[in-house]
Amino acid sequence: MDVAAIAGLALATAALCALLRRYHNEYALLVSVGAGILIVLQMLSSLLPVVAEVNSLLSRAGAAAEYGEILFKVVGICFLAQFAGDACRDAGESALASRVELAARLAMTAAALPLFQQVADTALGLIGG
Repeated sequence: MDVAAIAGLALATAALCALLRRYHNEYALLVSVGAGILIVLQMLSSLLPVVAEVNSLLSRAGAAAEYGEILFKVVGICFLAQFAGDACRDAGESALASRVELAARLAMTAAALPLFQQVADTALGLIGG
């Protein structure tokens, strides 16, 4: 990931948005969201080696592939909710941003339910239940 390029894009976008907000607030929001999408796409392209390494670590540890899927699903929900919440806050909709973050917390909990079930089964097995 080229952090310098991302930082440059973010600073240029912030300056452009500051100028646009004076005359057309809605265009500033669109430019900001567009730049955010470009930054996320740039980050996603550099995440492939990280995903491969995490999968390798999980397989060496003897963990089920399901755990890696849950991990990546929860991380994706986190990033998506943060991006959407920030975009809502930029638009002046902080209540809507809070609802997006609440929905993400619920989705992460639901995604992690198989892990909770595994922990409960392990605990019951240890105590003889």
